[in-house]
Amino acid sequence: ANAIAGLALEADVPGRLIRGEDKDTEHAPLNESVLTQLERSHWTILVNDAEIYLPEAADFSQKVFTSEWAAPYAWLRDDCMLSVSAPLGGVGPHVDSNDVLLIQCAGRRRWSIESKPVSRLQEKARLDTTKKLRCLTEFQADLSWELDPGDLLFVPARIPHDGIALTSDYDQFCITCSLGFRTEHSAQILLEDFVLSQDIVVDENDFSRLLSSIEATSHGTLPPETIEVFRKGLMTALEARLNDEFSLISFLGQLTTTPRDPTAQQLDDACWQHTLADHLGGEIVPYTEDSFENLMKFNNDHFILHHAP
Repeated sequence: ANAIAGLALEADVPGRLIRGEDKDTEHAPLNESVLTQLERSHWTILVNDAEIYLPEAADFSQKVFTSEWAAPYAWLRDDCMLSVSAPLGGVGPHVDSNDVLLIQCAGRRRWSIESKPVSRLQEKARLDTTKKLRCLTEFQADLSWELDPGDLLFVPARIPHDGIALTSDYDQFCITCSLGFRTEHSAQILLEDFVLSQDIVVDENDFSRLLSSIEATSHGTLPPETIEVFRKGLMTALEARLNDEFSLISFLGQLTTTPRDPTAQQLDDACWQHTLADHLGGEIVPYTEDSFENLMKFNNDHFILHHAP
């Protein structure tokens, strides 16, 4: 609990303090005097990307994702969020765009859910505009569980849920680890980034035809023929990029390694390369265009893993 709270004092850590029934929110860096003056109930401290800043969180996350049941989905891992709550603390009913595995580490927490997922439009219509958090109004749970230390709860993306700390001892904290899994929503966003980043353009001749068709159209409307020009041009360009093995592999590397907050991923290159090489049994060398076997991606840089003889 002290380690989590301590991270929220740091300026470069994505931490938040949520307190009171109105869910007043303060972002890191928190003032230490704020923490020492907290009430004995109704507050929560959250830290996103905890695996970057806390070695214990990185080790725990790695153990979960390399377990037999989770290993097939490890490539979808997003981030590890840690929360420490006083009795009755929580962030309010909300939805996540990712699948989430909730692991109770200390204390007890009651989780309640609505069993039907909500779309983004439905979420927007139900947002409580009086709060800084994306809390839902009219939350009507039809299922609930009380989690003890060691219990796990999997919540699919877009399922409304709410967690409230039940710790009865005011000197004991409720600690929950939330592991996020990228979903089709994450992939869709990154696919859009892929399309935009590949400089995909329409063939010059088709583009000239496109301009001519627009000039001949009244009121700036797009006729079906114009839309078809765009469709064929984009499909041809995108197909060419997808058939380019390096572009595809590079994109998959981006999809599986892009951090939630790129500014938070400021690691010493020599340090992580040495550690990774030891772990994989080889050495990391700069990328060369003659081969991309064992290609590795990190912060948009390419590297090659050479296995030791």
